[in-house]
Order: sequence, then C-alpha cells, then structure tokens
Amino acid sequence: MYTVSSSVWVSDDGLMFAGSEALRQSMEFVLGDVPRRRLDSIKHQLSLANVEQNLDVRRLESDVNPTSVPLTYEDALCFFLAFLTDTAGKELASQGRSRYMRRRFTIPSWRPAQRNWAAGTLSTCSITFAADWFAYNVRGRAIGLISSAYFAAPILGVPIAAQIADRYGWRRAFLFFAGLAVATAFATL
Repeated sequence: MYTVSSSVWVSDDGLMFAGSEALRQSMEFVLGDVPRRRLDSIKHQLSLANVEQNLDVRRLESDVNPTSVPLTYEDALCFFLAFLTDTAGKELASQGRSRYMRRRFTIPSWRPAQRNWAAGTLSTCSITFAADWFAYNVRGRAIGLISSAYFAAPILGVPIAAQIADRYGWRRAFLFFAGLAVATAFATL
C-alpha cells in the first residue's frame, strides 16, 4: 500500500500530469525561483463538488492552466479519477488480482439535476425509438423488454462481463455483448 499524490499539473503544451509525475513536472518548470502553480488537494475539491462549487463551470486559473484551452475543475477531477482508477488497476494486476474486481467508482462531479437529465435523456430516446420501430400490436411488449433491461443490466450484465473479462480479457466481454446485441437486433426483424 502506498500513497498517491492528489495533484494535477498542466504543461505549456497542454499535457496534463497527475500524481507524483505532476509534482516532478511542476518542480522542473520554474518561473524565476518559484514553480508554476499546480492544482493540489484534488480530493478536497472532489468533496466540495456538489456542496459549494459548480466545478463544471469554474475554469482553472491561468497560473494553473497556461493554455488557451478552457479547462474546468471538473476536467481536472475527471482526469485525476481516470489516473487513480488506472493506478489501482495496475496495482491489482501486479499482485495477480483481476483489474475487473468489484470496486466503487466516484460519480462525475455533476450536480444531481445534470445526472438526472443525462439518464432521463438516454432512457427517453430508447423508448421513443422503440415506439417508432415496433408495430402497434407488439409495441407494449418491446417497451417493457427495454425497460426491464435497465434492471437486468446491473444484475446480470455486470457479473457476466466481469467473468468474461477476468478469464478472456476486457475486449472479449465487449465482443460478447456486441454479438448479443446483433443477435437481438436480428431477432426483432
């Protein structure tokens, strides 16, 4: 077990660095006698995400982000979470454990209204598509099957995908579900 530095640093050419590499890069880049500021305490920023700050709008200050790309605190947090997930996966793999073991992911630092909007939009689109695609006499059954998939996916899909990924790799899990989707599409024709 080891500590992971919760820092993000943006270089002049727009590359983002996280963890100990962010510390190293920022120390090598010195303006005068002072290293350019990096974004530290990412965990603290994440804990404030839905309480005090609107991180999807709040831009990184120019002394943290020297580029013309308008990066937000949410961008930096998502980058750090991806880095943290990859670091944890590599450590699990180095100990002979599956990268696909159960773990708890942090939800994006969106406000609850934004998360609800995204979920609602996706489910509404699929049901609207089903209403347009299927004949009137089977439409109710089709929409019922689609709606039940929202509950079946985490109950059946996640354990099946984890088993396939653990035994054959993550690409095979995607191929399995792609094949299942194609078979289902042909079955509905």
